Amino acid sequence: MGRRQPGTAIADYQTNLGIALVERGDLKAAEPYFRDSLDICRKPTVPIRQTVNVLAAYGRMLIATGKLDAADAMLTESLSLRQAQFGKSHPVVAGSLLGMAALRMAQKRCGDAVPLSREALGSAREFLPVLHALTATAALSLARALQVCGNAAEARPLADEALNIRTQLMPGGSWQIGEARRFADRTRIPHN
Repeated sequence: MGRRQPGTAIADYQTNLGIALVERGDLKAAEPYFRDSLDICRKPTVPIRQTVNVLAAYGRMLIATGKLDAADAMLTESLSLRQAQFGKSHPVVAGSLLGMAALRMAQKRCGDAVPLSREALGSAREFLPVLHALTATAALSLARALQVCGNAAEARPLADEALNIRTQLMPGGSWQIGEARRFADRTRIPHN
């Protein structure tokens, strides 16, 4: 295993702290960790993979805080770098597409979120095993966008697929199963 570039361990640590704080709901405390990590990652000696991971995590945190313009810049850069590195059809790129879809949903642009989620799900289905967490996440993302856009009939089987995958992959009682179950149940309620 090669030596790590100076500062990359610190950037990883700060990114992981930021992610942990986001998961605890402490978004305000998380932002400086992401900002400092991104400053480190902007150095030319830092691998692109690490920069992209920080951009994606920081972008998701910015969506949660409602800073959608800043999130757009981070997630667009993350997607562009991943596409340049892996091509347009790759599971890693699918993760970035889901980040962009989440942003478009937060911007109330479900029509733009649908093709992003659809492309992410297509890549996940093409390159990953049938029972994979990214496939479930992409199916749930597409189901949400379709339902908001008024296409509950197409959303239902996708929500069921996500629930089925998560039920088989995750431990019983996990929040991921609960999230998928609540959404799948909502797709079965008739809307007028």
